Amino acid sequence: QRAFFLPLIALFIRFIEHKVLQSVGISPDVGPIAANEFIASKLAERLGLPINKTLFKEFEGVKGVLINNTPGEANIWRQYPFKSDVERTLHNAERLSRVVVFDVFILNTDRSPDNFVYTRLNKGKYEFYLIDHAHSLHGPSQQALDYNAFNFSSMVQIEEFKKIFEKGFDHFRPHIEDIQNIEDPEIVDIVNSVPSDYLTDAQKNTVKDLLINRKGMLYNKFETFCSSPTW
Repeated sequence: QRAFFLPLIALFIRFIEHKVLQSVGISPDVGPIAANEFIASKLAERLGLPINKTLFKEFEGVKGVLINNTPGEANIWRQYPFKSDVERTLHNAERLSRVVVFDVFILNTDRSPDNFVYTRLNKGKYEFYLIDHAHSLHGPSQQALDYNAFNFSSMVQIEEFKKIFEKGFDHFRPHIEDIQNIEDPEIVDIVNSVPSDYLTDAQKNTVKDLLINRKGMLYNKFETFCSSPTW
């Protein structure tokens, strides 16, 4: 039943955020936040990462995104019972390295254990899903204005993700290359597909510049950080 309500929760939260912020005179900036979810989902799909599809919707005059259902009953990563044995219990566990690179690519500063979920598969293993990308791209902190921001501590918050860095730079290399193989026109098309109600032309240009520039910087930034990771 929890999974059934997941798609409604995202849109409802956007509605509540809008009303609360509006009540104290703060612009909720719902448009860019909804666009973040959409763009992140398209890029994650392109990279073969498990993420729910998003649709642009409007609820009582407030725009937002409706996130499709996560298969099965979803639980937050904080509750994962086999953290000491992730590689054996998680389906395609090697993709966690791709998640790390993906989050750095989109400048996601909110991949906490509460913004990463898992479901149980029929064969006794577990699958993960990416959720909540409000604090990425053109997020509320306007971090997209600085595409050179590479504070790994803010983008890699889950302890199991930090441990991956012990494997060294070569472990991340193929995932970096997969992102760098996304052609610039494809990125442009994804961002431009966001309706103008959610991102202005100027905001779209900011996001495109962010993604295209960061894509080219991933290799050197990861190589440097992996040589001496500090949290």
